[in-house]
Parts: sequence; C-alpha cells; structure tokens
Amino acid sequence: EIKGPEKPKIGKPELKKPELKKPEFKKPEIKAPKVKVPEWLKPKNLKIPTGFSAIEDLVGADGEKPPGYAVAALVQLDVLLLLTLLLFNLPLLISARLIAKLQGCVSCLAGLVTALLALITILKALVSLILMVTLLMAIPFGTLAYFAIYADFDTTKGAALVAIVMFLKIVLVICLVVANERFLLNLGLIALVGTSFLAMLIVTFLHSFPPTFLVSITDSVAAILISILAIIWAIVFLVSGVIGIISTIKGTLL
Repeated sequence: EIKGPEKPKIGKPELKKPELKKPEFKKPEIKAPKVKVPEWLKPKNLKIPTGFSAIEDLVGADGEKPPGYAVAALVQLDVLLLLTLLLFNLPLLISARLIAKLQGCVSCLAGLVTALLALITILKALVSLILMVTLLMAIPFGTLAYFAIYADFDTTKGAALVAIVMFLKIVLVICLVVANERFLLNLGLIALVGTSFLAMLIVTFLHSFPPTFLVSITDSVAAILISILAIIWAIVFLVSGVIGIISTIKGTLL
C-alpha cells in the first residue's frame, strides 16, 4: 500500500484575552508653604504682659530661688503665723470642741517641724559663714576666691520679696483689726506678728547696710538670727501643745 503524505492537523487557534491594566492615578502632593516664626514670637520667648511684670523681673518668674539663706528662713515664722490665724478663725466653720481637741496635736507637730527646719538652716548658714570668713581672711588667694564666688550678691530679688511680704502682712493686720478688734487682746498673736516684722527688718538691714561684698556674710548671720527666733516660737508652740493635749486627756477621762 502506498500511503500518501499525511495531511497537517489544523486545530482551532488559541485566542488569549488581552490583559487590561488599571490606570494608576497619583495623588498630587500639596506642600504647605513654610512660614518662619520670629524668635520673639516663639512660646519660650513670648511673655504675656501683666501688671506685675516689674515685680516678676525682680523676684524671678522662672522659679529661681532667692539668693542666700535669710529670705528663705522667713518662712519658718510665717508658717507659724498662718497656723495661728487658721486656728483662730476655724471656729467660724467647725465646732469649737473639735478644734480644742486637735489644737494641741497640731501645735506640737508645727513646733517640731519648725524646730527641725530652723536647726537645719542654722547648720547650713553656720557652715557657709565659717567658709566665707575663712576665705576672706586667707590673704591673698583665699580673698581672691571669696571675691570671685561670694562678692556679687544679688540683693534686688530678696528686697523685692521682703517688700511684697511686708505689704501683705500690713494688709493682713489691718483686715484683722477691722474684722474683729478682739484680735488686739491676744498678746500671743501680737507678739508673733511683731516677731515676724522684726525678722523682715533684720533681713532688710543686713542686706542694705554693709558693703556689697560683705552681704553674703551678713545674709548668713541674718538667717541664724531668724532661725533662733523661730526655735523660740517653736518651743512656745510645743509647750502650749503639750498643755492642750494633757487638758484634753483629763477632760475625756473625767
């Protein structure tokens, strides 16, 4: 048998579907214009003007502590004065019996805390005083070191604080007298107010009378004197507190 040539197999052509790509749309980038803020308008440098701007500049609005020890030592007497005024005025809000029971314990606690703070202040001021006097007398190098470290004492902040506190205390005394004249009959309160004014006069005198290069020494002396006055009043508070506690215990037992 003679076979002829095989016929080519013709199949159906394979049709591929065209791949359609999704068009990519890029979001336009909108850049905000950069604005340079002046230095004086930044929050750190921006100061809101107030009526007390001069006082803030003198005292130090950035939370700086007053220089030296004397101005800080005034707080010891002021805390005792504030506590006394609170104990006198609390009967208007709370029953007098409850205050009479708590007065002894509060007075003892206030006396102990004030005495401890005063002793710590005396020790710090005494060590600083000995160091400064030693440097001042050690001629020539010690004197040079004293003038480099302690000669430039800033008295403006301390004077501003003392002036503000003295003004507030004068206003307080006037308000107490106007509110009730019986406060003048309390000799203890009058003596404490007078001691507080005396402490401020000591600080003012020892900051303004000596030359500037000696104010660091006189400031430590003023702190020691004020702390001694605070210790005396702390002892008074302790004694009165103990007497109050004993009288309260006797009252409860009877």
